Amino acid sequence: MVRATLTTEVMLMESRELRYFVTVAEEGSFTRAAARLFMTQPALSRAIRQMERDLGAVLLLRTNKGASLTLAGQVLLREGRNALEGLDRAESRTRAVGDSLGDLLHPRPALAGPSDGPLTGTSERGVRPPLGHVRPGAQFVTEFDAPPLASGPEHSRRTAS
Repeated sequence: MVRATLTTEVMLMESRELRYFVTVAEEGSFTRAAARLFMTQPALSRAIRQMERDLGAVLLLRTNKGASLTLAGQVLLREGRNALEGLDRAESRTRAVGDSLGDLLHPRPALAGPSDGPLTGTSERGVRPPLGHVRPGAQFVTEFDAPPLASGPEHSRRTAS
């Protein structure tokens, strides 16, 4: 009878480390990769060795002519590129949303004149809605675009005489 013990090991690979590995794989050389990453070759080599220890797999075969990928390295390169592309995409999309929300949270004066209508121009206050990030058919309304309150004796407040 074989007994297995389940252990939970958490491996948190940082995007920085993954970028290091992808750069070494693309360059085929620790020296060229270190130059491209603006770091020293020994520091890069230590970071890759630590990744290999953490993963329990040799990723690169090191020779005096450079570095080549092992099978595990090929897998990490393919998956790592996908992960980094996903992170880059998430960052740029988040920034785009943040930029458009920034206009709502911190309005800037618009270049156009008075209101040109919903979603195309500015409000009377000169605030332009973030175009391209509003659902079709939605209207941009501020308190200044709201219809005026009803007036007349029945709607006015009483003032002390």
